[in-house]
Amino acid sequence: MSSTSKILDDMQLATSLARSIIKAVENAGGTDEDVQFFTTPYSSDTWRDIDKVIDNAVKSLKKMFVLTVDYGRPLEDSIKAGGYDTVEDGINDYIFPRTDDEWGKVERTFKFYDYDSELTDEEIIRDINQNGYNPATVREFLRFGEANPEIQKHFPIIALGSISRKGGKVATYSDSNKRRLVIDSSNPRNSNQCRFLAVKKRIYVIE
Repeated sequence: MSSTSKILDDMQLATSLARSIIKAVENAGGTDEDVQFFTTPYSSDTWRDIDKVIDNAVKSLKKMFVLTVDYGRPLEDSIKAGGYDTVEDGINDYIFPRTDDEWGKVERTFKFYDYDSELTDEEIIRDINQNGYNPATVREFLRFGEANPEIQKHFPIIALGSISRKGGKVATYSDSNKRRLVIDSSNPRNSNQCRFLAVKKRIYVIE
């Protein structure tokens, strides 16, 4: 093999590796600043920081978030506060009625669950429940989206805790960095491409 061919092969390998790393960082919830490490000319410091970038992205995925949820707030107000680019019709208090447990203002601990294989919603809910969490309801989901809009741009997020009168669940998807709030009726779904929002079972009533 000539030296020129060797150089070209090495360049293709480096490009492929960079693309794979960028995709992994995006899927793990990395920010635009994280991705910028791999879209600017490499310096000696860049590769030294790669482990740090990926580690931070993975930590953001596994991070637990504590937020106060106002269960009495109309869904229309929560959607408006979330600043979504598009919203599917039918996400309202009639289609997604409150459960008996949804009242008052409550401090909730949120975290993501993700899976490597295709699972049914029932299998995912069972796993989340066994780990001391419940799938997020639509009101919890909207509160999380209001507080963390950037995270919703990196991967689909599903809330399995509320079922509409027509059988769908609320989800967010991102197209060209725009956030879409939709009703998703897929089941089973491509679980390895999604993140499932959950809340810790124990709750603390504030008022």
